[in-house]
Amino acid sequence: MKADIAERARECTDLVLQTLVALLSDETGSVALGAARELLDRGYGKAAQPLTGAEGGPVNVTLLHLVAAREVSAQLAALLGQEREQAPPLIEGTSDGVLDLTSPALE
Repeated sequence: MKADIAERARECTDLVLQTLVALLSDETGSVALGAARELLDRGYGKAAQPLTGAEGGPVNVTLLHLVAAREVSAQLAALLGQEREQAPPLIEGTSDGVLDLTSPALE
């Protein structure tokens, strides 16, 4: 079904492109801008959106992200009724049992 929809949409490509080109001269600036953006995105691909951290620095994966990913994975496995082949690795905290979620887990 999904492939049928995609195929039918592709059959309209020429008409869609003609419509977008016609909208470039629309008096409403937002309509013309939207048409121009769509044409450029289709022709050249969307512009890359770089990810940056604090003050433009790199983004660090924190332990919190890893804990969340582990939890989501466990919930999905449970919903799908799948048994894990092996237990996920343990995440250990400090000697007082508190996790430091502010420092990067991977560098």
